[in-house]
Amino acid sequence: MDTAQQLHKASVRIDQRLRIGTKIIIVPTDIDDNQTSGAVHLTLRGELVGGPDDGALMHENRELRIGNRIEMGALIGVVLLKISNGVAHFGVTCPTQFVVFVE
Repeated sequence: MDTAQQLHKASVRIDQRLRIGTKIIIVPTDIDDNQTSGAVHLTLRGELVGGPDDGALMHENRELRIGNRIEMGALIGVVLLKISNGVAHFGVTCPTQFVVFVE
């Protein structure tokens, strides 16, 4: 797999889906809009990409605070950039052949 990376930015509301490639889905289930300590509760589903756990299934609930990052294998990373007006703004780092979009 080509390991060249790209950065995508995506804005997601509660219960919209952030899809990374064909096998990873992130769904915000709660967005705390506090400007200093904002956080998003997420459901993560799909397969890890890269590293020793490549292809392992994941289905977990996590909390992500502004500036924090979640790794989904060695090649996928998601950081919460900011929260504004009930919208979570994410930065997604992934291989160049992955498409990132909101459903």
